[in-house]
Amino acid sequence: MAQPYQALRVGRVVLLGLAYLVAALNLVAGFMLLFTGGPPIPIGEGGLEIPARLFGVMGILISAPVSFLLLYVPSGLIHLLLDLRDKLKG
Repeated sequence: MAQPYQALRVGRVVLLGLAYLVAALNLVAGFMLLFTGGPPIPIGEGGLEIPARLFGVMGILISAPVSFLLLYVPSGLIHLLLDLRDKLKG
């Protein structure tokens, strides 16, 4: 017989793997922009431009942690709820 809630257990591992993958890719992109620079990046239609190195720093300090947490926290909550269910079930 199949283990109950197996889809949630697999989904938790997938979310955890995606969290690390997305964070790593954001860090790589941020460091590439930080070290290589490049032309200014236009923001919106108002003609505002941000230097590429500053955009890389923002990616490292803001985008990577936020994207990691947006995938890691649901994975942790699923793990917590499955663990709680296993302990209550006996």
